[in-house]
Order: sequence, then structure tokens, then C-alpha cells
Amino acid sequence: MEENSLLSQAMESETFQKYVTLALIPISVILILWGIFLSVSYSSFVKTAVEVDGVISDVNIINGKSHDYLDAYITYTVDGVEYEYYYENYKTARIINRRDYEGLPVKLLYDPENPAKVRLPDRPPYAQSVIMIIAGIASAVLYFVLKKRYGSIQY
Repeated sequence: MEENSLLSQAMESETFQKYVTLALIPISVILILWGIFLSVSYSSFVKTAVEVDGVISDVNIINGKSHDYLDAYITYTVDGVEYEYYYENYKTARIINRRDYEGLPVKLLYDPENPAKVRLPDRPPYAQSVIMIIAGIASAVLYFVLKKRYGSIQY
């Protein structure tokens, strides 16, 4: 009970309020900009990318408590040069059988200027972008809630 009281006292201190409110605005701006950057970056990549067929050449299966996680090594060839792309968390399932994935064909998008730079066309980062933007907006709202609760704090 005493620890909870110490935490309450710390949170009520002017120093805590000052630094939390000071940190929230840059955090919210960074999160929102990062979310926008992810979305714009992917969109601009897709505009110039070229599709290529690849194959899952090897997999690494990590046994989790409730699910297995599959990391895939995808091999593809551009202009006679073979490349390998490592995709972490390619698949998550309760049970993953290595034989179901090795040799599986995969479509990739690659940058014609740099064929080693690839992405999976069916996995855009829009969900991550939305999460980042929502987190940024939430931290901005929290800033204004704290500012209203504690009033104007002199920096």
C-alpha cells in the first residue's frame, strides 16, 4: 500500500507533471509523423517496384507458448543474380509444419534501382501506420487532459 502512495505522490509532484507534459507533445508528433512516413514510403515504393517470383528456400520455426512463428528465407532472381530475403514472422499459427512452406512460391516487389530491397505485396504497413497515428493522437489528447487537470505549468 505504501508503494502505491509513493507513486501517487510522485505523480502529483510538479516536476513529474512538467516532464510528462513536456514529453507528450514531441512523442505525439514523432508517432504521427512516423505513421505517415510508413504509409507514404510504402506507397512510393510500390509505384516504382517490379514484381518477381520467389520461393521460400528455408524456414526457421520458433515454438511459442500458444502459437508457432515462422521466419522465411525467400530466394528470388533478378537479371541472373540470386538474392535472398529474410522475412521475420512470415506466418503465425498454432502448429506450423516446415514441409508446408519450404518450396512455396511467393510474389515479391523489388526496387529496380536496388533489387536487394524487396517487400511482400500482400503485406503493406498500413496497420502499423494507423496504430502509430492513433498512438500519436492519443498522446496529444493525454497532454491536453493533463494540462487541463494540472493547469498551466511553468517550464
